[in-house]
Amino acid sequence: MKTPSASTSPSELFEAHYRELLGPRWETLRDALLEPEIKFPMSNPWARELPAVSDALLDHYLLDPASLWPAKALEVQPGEQVADLCAAPGGKSLALLFDLVERFGLSAITDFRLLCSDQSLARIKRLKSVLRTYLPPEVLDRVEVFHRDASRWGLYESDVYDRVLVDAPCSGERHLLQQPKELKKWSKARSRHLTQRQVALLCSALQILKPGGRLVYSTCTVSPLENDSVIEQFQKKRRGRFKVLQSLSAPPLGPLSSGAFPSEASASDSFITQTSPPHPPVKPTRSAEQTRWGWQIWPDHCQGAGPIYFCVMEKE
Repeated sequence: MKTPSASTSPSELFEAHYRELLGPRWETLRDALLEPEIKFPMSNPWARELPAVSDALLDHYLLDPASLWPAKALEVQPGEQVADLCAAPGGKSLALLFDLVERFGLSAITDFRLLCSDQSLARIKRLKSVLRTYLPPEVLDRVEVFHRDASRWGLYESDVYDRVLVDAPCSGERHLLQQPKELKKWSKARSRHLTQRQVALLCSALQILKPGGRLVYSTCTVSPLENDSVIEQFQKKRRGRFKVLQSLSAPPLGPLSSGAFPSEASASDSFITQTSPPHPPVKPTRSAEQTRWGWQIWPDHCQGAGPIYFCVMEKE
């Protein structure tokens, strides 16, 4: 590998970095990331089931189908207290609420509490707008929105929430590749900074989670440094305080249903591949790939969906 010179551009450094991380797969993955992002119309159950409010609410929220699965993996139950610590712009918050109602009915929101937090004031404003556009007043009453640095949330609460979602800020290579101005700002130092923040967010999330509660960590990056490696750093910092739930079945990406989520694919429709360092061959699949600690849904092998990584954990 050539040593970068002072004249090496950020885009060249970016290419070299990801070729080193992902080997030959980077070529096809980069091409897939340059394609337009696909969107799944997630059905709003309140707009669908409540004629009295349907005219005031939008009936579908467009979301990358891979983004549904971290929210679905949270497996929210009626009557629980749930925190979405990096909630803006609101897609995954809606996804976990829609999933709850699809599984248990509209009454599932009774005694349910959802906390949504984000560090950016501009993103908080967008989050509030999205929630008002899709949720009726009686559901909005069950949702609290805070403008706060989630990595410090553990200073304010402890052992409170049944489920916590950390959809962490990350490198977001699809965005970088499709926005040349953003790519010019890329550096390895930025990725290292993101990794530190991701670990801090997980430590905070664990602090506010009840014993036995579920924690889901997700990103939209293909960098293993911000995915499995973050889980390994988290394990070192909080050794013995949580376990990774690795027995979960793969999230299918079968044909899209008319309900809130993609329909379950049959065993013949899905192909699960175990990935391990350094650069193993991966067969095309209509489902996810299992990593050491979680799952990855990448667009080169998942019909354009993703990228999404997620890991499911339980507090001891």
